[in-house]
Order: sequence, then structure tokens, then C-alpha cells
Amino acid sequence: MWGMTSSGIVLQEVLDSLSMQYEFVDEENVLFKIALPNGSYHYIINNILGLNSESDVKLCADKAYTYQLLSDVVKMPKTLAFLDPNGPYGASARCDIPGIFSTISKKFEFPVVIKKNAGSLGSHVFVCKDQLEVKEAVTKIFNRQSSAYDYVVLAQEAIKIKSEWRVLMLHGKLEFMYRKDTSEAIFTGNLSPLHWEGGKAVVETDQALYEEIAAFLSPLFSKWQLPYGGFDVVRDEGGVLWLIEINSHPAFAHFLADCDSAPLKQMYTKIVKELVHDR
Repeated sequence: MWGMTSSGIVLQEVLDSLSMQYEFVDEENVLFKIALPNGSYHYIINNILGLNSESDVKLCADKAYTYQLLSDVVKMPKTLAFLDPNGPYGASARCDIPGIFSTISKKFEFPVVIKKNAGSLGSHVFVCKDQLEVKEAVTKIFNRQSSAYDYVVLAQEAIKIKSEWRVLMLHGKLEFMYRKDTSEAIFTGNLSPLHWEGGKAVVETDQALYEEIAAFLSPLFSKWQLPYGGFDVVRDEGGVLWLIEINSHPAFAHFLADCDSAPLKQMYTKIVKELVHDR
């Protein structure tokens, strides 16, 4: 069992400031049991706030589903999903392994991104410059002896990224966002910017940028009224915005290591007040 995260500490500070009644169910102080005015309880496990439904969580975790649902209303990199023909759902696979390699070569220009469908924290994400590297990446992801095995591999259009942000949205409203700054960082093998050596989070305060990104993301909420999420948005070298993926329970360890906790406290305060009002 893990211990309380830095975001859990911020949540506890918010609960105390609002004089909320709560207790910890576990010895590690991870599982919050929050008493609500109507006599019911709301449970939070560190950064898992309990605002999203099971299907919301699955849609965020499954990047292929996210793309299929949203790519016609918000700009996302072209993405194709392939089932492992030798995996647990192999009978439903539309092509064999050579067919996967062939389709990727036909449908995408190089470099192409190959990654796990259900991956996180930059794990098993590969930028492949030729078909040989595609084969190596797919083989690693489809390695059923590996703890990192995934039975779905994604091929994704590679974007030449100039800037990248984590955008926190609550009920369709942009609460705050921070830039994933690698201007003085060293790439160490993980493509996720905050996993670079020296990568850091920087809170954005530019109101025009807030309005631009809020307007960019707004159309997706006509299709999916996701209550809460961390949206990874990038701007390419041509100035175009893209949505890369959505996290249903974003973590804040990197953010809190580099930034003041005030934006997170403000958002958590709003969430707790809504819980009280809605119940």
C-alpha cells in the first residue's frame, strides 16, 4: 500500500479549511471518508476523486475509444488500433502481425508513434523512424511475458510539438493549466515531458491562452459530458492545437513539486463545495 500523495495533503488542507467532517479508512491515510450533510459519505482515494462514472474512466484509459469518440469534434492525431492476433481476443483481430506492419507502413508517414493503448506516464511509447523500429515496438508491446503487455497497440500520427500543457477541466470549464516545460531539460528515454531530467511544470496565467484552449476543447463536451479530467493539449510547430489524451484521475506530484498549490486548492475547494450542495 502506498502513502498519502502530495495532492492528498492538499485535499486534507481543503477539507480542514471548510470544516468538513472526514476520517481515513486506512492506516496509510489514503482513503478519505467524507461526511456529507444528508448523512451519506463520499470516498476519495488520493487523486481519484470519484466524480467520473466507470464508463468515463474506461473511455479515458482506452486511447482508441477516446479517439473514435472525439476525433470528429476536436483535432487529434490520426490513430489506428490493432488487436494482438495471438492475444486473449485474437479471434477478433482484423489482421495478423505482418498485416499490422503493412497497414502501418501504408497508412502513416514516418516517423510514427507506436504505443500501448492503456499505457500511462509515458510507458511503452515509441517514435519509430522506419518499419524495423515499428516491428521492434509492436513486438515489445505484444510480449505476453512482459508485465507491460497490452493486447491493443496503437499507431499514431507523430506531431512536431512546440508546447504541451496539462489542462484541468471540471464540468466543461477550464479550472487551471500548466505547461510541461522541457526548455532546460534532458531527454532520458521517456517521451512524457515531466519525466525528462530537468523537466518542470509551469503554471500558465495568460488569459488569451486560457480562452484559446477552452474554446478548442469546448466542442468535445457536446459529445461527452466528462465531469472531470486532465487533458493533454499540444501546439505543433505550425501553431495548431491538438488533443493527445485525457486522464480521468490526473496526478499532481510533478505540479506540486514545481508550483504553488493555490490553483489546485481552489479547484478542490470548488469540488468539495459541489459535493455538499449536490447531496
